[in-house]
Amino acid sequence: MRDSLVLLITIAATLTALLAACAGSANGPDRAPEPATPDDSFWVGHLQGGIMHIGGEGTGWVLRTDAPVDGQPGVIDVDVSRVMDQARAFADRRVRIEGRLFEKRYVERGPVMVLAATAIRAVD
Repeated sequence: MRDSLVLLITIAATLTALLAACAGSANGPDRAPEPATPDDSFWVGHLQGGIMHIGGEGTGWVLRTDAPVDGQPGVIDVDVSRVMDQARAFADRRVRIEGRLFEKRYVERGPVMVLAATAIRAVD
């Protein structure tokens, strides 16, 4: 009887944790608001993939820009989910990325500006 109760409590705790995790990432950690608006713009810089952030909170891609972003050194997280093939083709190169900036609030990192990429092109 005691073993059954322990098993039931363990299952309930596991399901609760899974539901909480799913609810927190219903839109995915790196999704931009839909649809894109006329606020779309472009950014130029060096695209890098394979980037790891504290707590896994990030897109895995950054653009090291030529200009500061919000007064900080020019590094923007980039959501390349819509243009993954382009991102892979132009990784570690100077690029022009078209897209929309939005603020993503992470638990560990806090608010971070993310560029939801809609197109990536190489720049000479």
